Amino acid sequence: MKKFFSFIAAVLMCAGMYAQEPEVKSVVLDFTDANWGITTVYDKTEKSYTNGDYTITFSASSNGHKVMTKSKEDPSPTGIIFGKKNATLTLPEVDFAVSKIVVTGLSGASGKVTTNIYVGEEAVSLEKTGSKDVNTFVITPEKRAAGNVFVLKITNDNNAQAAKIELFEDQGELMPTVDTVSVSDARKLIDASDSNPHFVRGVAAGSPFIFGSAEFKGNIVLWLTDEKNAKDSLEAYYIAGKDNKPWESLAAAKDEIQSGDTVLVYATKLKKYNSTYEIDPGYYVEMLGKYQEDPSIKYDTLTVAQAIEAADALADNASSEKKVFVEGLTDHVQAYDVMYGNQIFFMYDEGAEGQDSVFQAFRSTPKKDGKAYPVLKGDKVRAFGFLKKYIDTKNGNAKMLEIVEPTVEFLEEVEGDRTIVIPTIDTINVARALEIGKALTGSQLVTKENYCIEGYVSHIQEPYSETYGNETFWITDTKGDRTMDKDVAFEVYHGKPSTGAEIGLQAKIRIVCKIKNYNGTIENDGQNITFEVLEQGVPEEVKKVSVEEAVAIGKALATGAETLDRYEITGYVSQIAELYHPDKKTELFWISDTKGSRAESSEDNAFYVFNGRPDNQQELGLDAQVRIVTTIKNYNGTIENNSAIDVEVLEKGSIEADTLSVKEALAEGAKLSGKSANFYVVEGYIASVSYKYDASNGNMSFYMHDKFDKTRGDFQCYRAKVAKKDTAYFKQGSYVRVLGRMENGSHGIQLTQGCRAFTAQAPKLDTTFVTVAEAVEIGNALAVNEESDIYYAVSGYFAYGSVEYDESAGTQTFGISDDEEYDVETSLSIYALNAMIASPGADYGDKVYVVGWISKSKDEDGEFITIENGNAYVNEIPQPTGFEQIELTEKARKVLINGGIYIIRDKKMYNLQGARVK
Repeated sequence: MKKFFSFIAAVLMCAGMYAQEPEVKSVVLDFTDANWGITTVYDKTEKSYTNGDYTITFSASSNGHKVMTKSKEDPSPTGIIFGKKNATLTLPEVDFAVSKIVVTGLSGASGKVTTNIYVGEEAVSLEKTGSKDVNTFVITPEKRAAGNVFVLKITNDNNAQAAKIELFEDQGELMPTVDTVSVSDARKLIDASDSNPHFVRGVAAGSPFIFGSAEFKGNIVLWLTDEKNAKDSLEAYYIAGKDNKPWESLAAAKDEIQSGDTVLVYATKLKKYNSTYEIDPGYYVEMLGKYQEDPSIKYDTLTVAQAIEAADALADNASSEKKVFVEGLTDHVQAYDVMYGNQIFFMYDEGAEGQDSVFQAFRSTPKKDGKAYPVLKGDKVRAFGFLKKYIDTKNGNAKMLEIVEPTVEFLEEVEGDRTIVIPTIDTINVARALEIGKALTGSQLVTKENYCIEGYVSHIQEPYSETYGNETFWITDTKGDRTMDKDVAFEVYHGKPSTGAEIGLQAKIRIVCKIKNYNGTIENDGQNITFEVLEQGVPEEVKKVSVEEAVAIGKALATGAETLDRYEITGYVSQIAELYHPDKKTELFWISDTKGSRAESSEDNAFYVFNGRPDNQQELGLDAQVRIVTTIKNYNGTIENNSAIDVEVLEKGSIEADTLSVKEALAEGAKLSGKSANFYVVEGYIASVSYKYDASNGNMSFYMHDKFDKTRGDFQCYRAKVAKKDTAYFKQGSYVRVLGRMENGSHGIQLTQGCRAFTAQAPKLDTTFVTVAEAVEIGNALAVNEESDIYYAVSGYFAYGSVEYDESAGTQTFGISDDEEYDVETSLSIYALNAMIASPGADYGDKVYVVGWISKSKDEDGEFITIENGNAYVNEIPQPTGFEQIELTEKARKVLINGGIYIIRDKKMYNLQGARVK
């Protein structure tokens, strides 16, 4: 008892001291050395410089870069001049959670400097605008793990100098916080001229859409309200996906966010533009909850006349509370909008052709058999959506009665051409398209208008894929050219040929697209555009080469260059970099001429197959024989294909892997230096999730432990591939099986990027019942901070501690003793720390059982025996011989006992159908 209260007192004392004098840890990188000395000559290749604190990498650039050094004798870089274009700066690993990074003095002699912060390839920062020379980046809470290595990615169009970079420790409430506000509260802040950053929680009012140049940044515009159909709204302008990742397309954004979904948007600034309340910009959006229709709601079916009457009765700019069906005939039909994927038309009742068309179906999405199917004048349709009375303040307060963004069902169709027509556009040649693209500057990276471009295929970069129905190639104005020189050739990225087949070299094609300037490469905007084949081309001559010959061809290229010719390469899988991912249908691996080789370097005559797509859509396995047809690229000395490529599997391989516990994996990994050649299966519980599932690449990272313990984890599975259908099972407490190669590196022992994670059934655990005295004896035999290997149920009486049950966490901390009348001087006791227990918890004198692993701890008063993060039961005998996970559901616990799932509520056990279990 004395130890327990001493421990609490010490914690409170420390907390008091901390609150009075917070010591914020920081690391400072200072490049303001007054005696820089010499300047290196301009280097135009990709190059890295490292000293004890940081690594700076410059991308290849014709403009070059330079680095300041102390002297010729001491070439360690002390000052940095970031040359034109791109550079990355890797900050040192620190032993604390970083909450913000401040960059001082990063400014260009002229032009624009843009800085973003990443962990690996994942964006982690929210930028707060500061002064010209000071930029502060607030790291989102889920990225504030100790040991993260942050990377600054700098883009500029003139020389820029970094003076000082500071990393600050996460101090919780002591650090500036970004409040979460409702839409109505955000509007009040705007009225009060508060333009600080905030998180805004709201409901999507309609689907996202593209407006102006937002399309060209991969960002969208979304309107928010506090509740579905609420009047007050807020425009979230230029928002990207989670972790500031651009949307692949507007369709992807609409799939992710739909009307009624609850979202959280980071507001860089709140402002009012004319009469519109805005988030400008909304840096990223996070999905909080999908909108679901209430199945008990019965929807009314209205005539057009009834819909007009109902909409007119609404308040100005208000929508109906419930959706309705409106049946009628179509009139004043506008052309199907290719960009937005919708159509506008008016409706009238059958037999009332003479009436004025005053009821509008606004931005409808007519479909048939799941595909866009334009409405024609005279169709009889059923539209399903919300009614609205819209007041157009920009046009003399004109009133419009409408059904908003309805889905449209065809009841009767008139005859006519329902082809989706692309507006007529003047045709230009490739040279003119390149002129237009090269003239794009600043934020205007894509044209607002579509252009019709004709040209001849000069190079096929990605051959036609039967799986995806597209190919990537270059076109020029001259038939017979063989080039992908961006000064004379236009890149058609992921084009879908109208012939549905390989088009061949010298084919004449016509595309309709917006023109994009992608880092100097002029191409179509967006992916998978359909193009018309005017003249079929000739098959490209493909040369057969061995793997060794392919590597030799690649080594002869300059860094970053690739061949114009394609080659057929057959080889054996020598090593796997990333295992096959069932959602992405890709695998990253190395091939060699020799079966059984484990080479994974071009220096060892191995060829790297980047994003290979096996035609059997299965795991290839080591020693599988495969054939690819590809151009050959020199990527910083690694010889590989360019972009994704189809893989023909001639002979399937296999993977042999030893199955290890987490403890065994740590012991095996400690023997390694770098990556293992062999594969391993590691089984255990997820202790913590370090990176949530990323739908764009199927990755997530988490730590594992051999025992069910949500507070610990010492073995990482880094960027594991998880099938989308399984993501719900990958959370704290889940039992999983992970296949991959092991690594012992700067981040400790882990399964490397590209490992595959699977759901698994937790092993059965035999529970041994012991008294408190027996538990103390077991604990005393352990070393400090060691746990028992056996799962125990310790029985006793509630003796002391906080009797207040933590309802939000479902936990309680207390001591138990064999003596019903506890005596602090004579009675033995054991601590139950953070025990999971059913509401309302335990109280003095209760008979309790605490199930878990016994451990020994130590504080300033000496050693004491605990069961941490166990499961507690009051006045009932527990029977858990095995469990996969325990999760809180309001005041209840869901637990897997003897292979069956039960609910424990108010000390009683029920099955999932709600029946009491004796």
